[in-house]
Amino acid sequence: MAKIIIWRTDRRKFCRGDKIGSRGDHIQNIDPTHTDAENLLRKCMEDGINIRGKSLYTWKDESWARKSWTYQKDHYFYKLKADVGDILHQGDVAYYTDIGCALKNGECPQSAISLYISSDVSILKPYVEILLKVATVLQRFDPPPK
Repeated sequence: MAKIIIWRTDRRKFCRGDKIGSRGDHIQNIDPTHTDAENLLRKCMEDGINIRGKSLYTWKDESWARKSWTYQKDHYFYKLKADVGDILHQGDVAYYTDIGCALKNGECPQSAISLYISSDVSILKPYVEILLKVATVLQRFDPPPK
């Protein structure tokens, strides 16, 4: 089966060759400003509650993943590989942000929802998250010293 390379930040410490799965549902840990967008996506996606609630969240792009890591000082940074068959969904989080903005402004978020669900990628700045069943650690980078 074809493999992909993806990236992830995580508080948990894994070693090369370890399998990583979901930490569990992240909804209680997300910024409250994103809760409405998250709940709406879960409702609109086919099997959205399970996919968004039970997946391992990874990033397609290393540079974007590293940038997000700079805001998570106590996290490890991982280079991972996964089977293409373990992908549950991939979507551009730029559209996730657009969903939240539309809700905040009292506008209809349906266009952004459809674009996220369809796996369409933003032309300007694709920030693609890949939701997986499981991935294997290829390399771990330790958090920077405090």
